[in-house]
Amino acid sequence: MNILVTGCSRGVGLEICKVFLEQCHVVYGVARSHTEEFKALEAEYAGKLFFKSVDLSDSEGVRKAIFKEFVGNKIVLHAYVNNAAMAYDDIVTNLNLDRLKAMYDVNVFTPMMMTKYAIRNMLLHHTRGAIVHISSISAHTGYKGLAMYAASKGALEAFSKDTAREWGWLRHSLECCSSGIYGDHHEFNAY
Repeated sequence: MNILVTGCSRGVGLEICKVFLEQCHVVYGVARSHTEEFKALEAEYAGKLFFKSVDLSDSEGVRKAIFKEFVGNKIVLHAYVNNAAMAYDDIVTNLNLDRLKAMYDVNVFTPMMMTKYAIRNMLLHHTRGAIVHISSISAHTGYKGLAMYAASKGALEAFSKDTAREWGWLRHSLECCSSGIYGDHHEFNAY
């Protein structure tokens, strides 16, 4: 299977790539920076792992940068995992509209546009596909200083649920996973 992963160069995104590669899938990774960890993984999985540096704050540019110049319509997408995110942590009384808009571009608008083009690719190839958006537990619980970030993840979850209703009848799977950090543990919940 061919899988597109955003935010792939480190952390959870890098681990997601490793899991797919260990299962013999082909992974197309998108992130801002081409890290040494990702390069090492590319060397280990030559011909199975590909990378493109993309500014995911450019919601309008993702079609050209990813779906024309990188993945394109010749590659059949089986899954898209949206792991990229931008955090803007501050209390509401310090809210900065420019920073908020920049975060919404990365956390909401770009994933919406990428979902649009991923579904179009799947429809073109008559593929039953899967789309997974990584959310945050902050969308469900209150944390001081995370109101704006939580709002962006809540918007992503609402988009995911409604998109699943629109396309689920074609056997497309659309999930939203919520993660949280408790001490040394990561917790994931699927919605």
